[in-house]
Amino acid sequence: MFWPPRSLRLEIDAQTPVNLKLRDPSGVELLSIENVEQGLYTVSLGTRGTYSISIYNPSNSKTEATLNLTLYDLEKDLLTASAITATIGIAAIATQYFLPRLKRNKQTKSTYPSPR
Repeated sequence: MFWPPRSLRLEIDAQTPVNLKLRDPSGVELLSIENVEQGLYTVSLGTRGTYSISIYNPSNSKTEATLNLTLYDLEKDLLTASAITATIGIAAIATQYFLPRLKRNKQTKSTYPSPR
């Protein structure tokens, strides 16, 4: 994979309020949510790397929590790369088609004697 997905969707569902923190590879906190039972959050990821997610229960009681993670936005990058590749291909074909014609036109113009 050339590019990392640029967005992360976090969906949390817990029985009791929990705290959630998301940190990037350098340890910078990207998202901090306190006392949440249910929620849907979107975070923009800047770089590829190992991100850390910590979920903890501030009341220190037993609870169950479900965390669903979805990475997306890679599709937009692939579409952009495909469009750029197609544009370069069309330009290369056009150059191969028109360049010999331009050379041929220059040669035919130079064979005629110049008027005096």
